[in-house]
Amino acid sequence: WSEYILSFLFYTIYRIKDPLSGLKAYSIDKLKIYKNKIKKNCFFVDVILFFIKKKFTITNISINTKKRKNESSLGNDIFINVKILKLTKLLFFN
Repeated sequence: WSEYILSFLFYTIYRIKDPLSGLKAYSIDKLKIYKNKIKKNCFFVDVILFFIKKKFTITNISINTKKRKNESSLGNDIFINVKILKLTKLLFFN
């Protein structure tokens, strides 16, 4: 449920869908600029915000995928939800 809160905020504010998705592509040259500042526990969401601040182009591309049959690789327990909520607080409320 915390993923939905973060996704809602990202879409409402930046028009970026599903920032926690593993389906992302980045410009290698632009990632090199930020590589020393990437935080381990931010799921690359901090990179998206860096791209926004630097006014780099960000595009949502619809991709058809099959519904996942197994559990998320992150898990779906309270610890993951707390981690995502902390990330949301750090990104939007600090």
